[in-house]
Amino acid sequence: MSVSEPSDPVARARRYIHEGRLADAVELLSPVVESDADNADALALLGMALGRLGNAEASVAALRRAAELRPDDTRAAYNLAVALSRAGSMDEARAQFELVLQADPQNERARAALASLNRSVPQAPDPASTVADIRPDSLGRPAPPAAQPLPVPSSPGGMRPPTMIPETAAAPGAGVRVLRGLGWGPVCGQIWTGWFMFWALVWQGTKLGGVGIGILAVLCVLFFGFAGGATGLVVGLSRADRRVSSIIGGVFGLLLCAVEMALGGSATMIVNVLFWWFTGQAVGGAIGARVNAPVAARPGS
Repeated sequence: MSVSEPSDPVARARRYIHEGRLADAVELLSPVVESDADNADALALLGMALGRLGNAEASVAALRRAAELRPDDTRAAYNLAVALSRAGSMDEARAQFELVLQADPQNERARAALASLNRSVPQAPDPASTVADIRPDSLGRPAPPAAQPLPVPSSPGGMRPPTMIPETAAAPGAGVRVLRGLGWGPVCGQIWTGWFMFWALVWQGTKLGGVGIGILAVLCVLFFGFAGGATGLVVGLSRADRRVSSIIGGVFGLLLCAVEMALGGSATMIVNVLFWWFTGQAVGGAIGARVNAPVAARPGS
């Protein structure tokens, strides 16, 4: 092993896949998965390598288990959907893409892939090309170098079939999540600042001079920065996905609404509640997206 070669087999396999050494990656990952069937990172990488080598059924099996172990990881769910489509399981692939979109409505990859599948005419895969070139009981002994990918059902209009998202990054650990929450929370909390300033100065028509507006802006930045930091801390500690992070933000928004009502009250209570709930969801969702972003692999890994 060279000095720059990672010692961790999963990191080495990730590098092999990036370099196109798929059979080497499968050979390296197979014993890892056999000794630890709950290693989600190894299963995800193995499923990707097997899929590129044309072993659709084994790829689906590995990616299905990875998705089960990481239920909040939309990337794992998306890659499973792609593997299912490559294996010819179009109905299940569609259902899987729909699950991805339920968890992440902004996932344009999944939306485009689902639209492509819905417009396509399912074609049965060539039986001669579906014979696995690895032993199914081992989920991936090295395939012959000449193995070719399975044919993928074509899409009308020349649309390219969906491709998997490379597993070149890992899910963030607890410490990283907390640090991200504390770092991004005050930044995302300024969504509250912007909306509150609009509410006070434009919607309510509060008359303030230039100095008054400046003082109000500084106070809002500090106060909502603190509130955003608290929201980020809870999101980081709770391991919440983006959807749950939005709910957490909404709850913090309602707490801010309660503070406002206690200090000054309002004749438009329902409007206030809705205002703080939806702006809180925006803050929480923005924090969750950044807290849950995969950790980029180190160079050479």
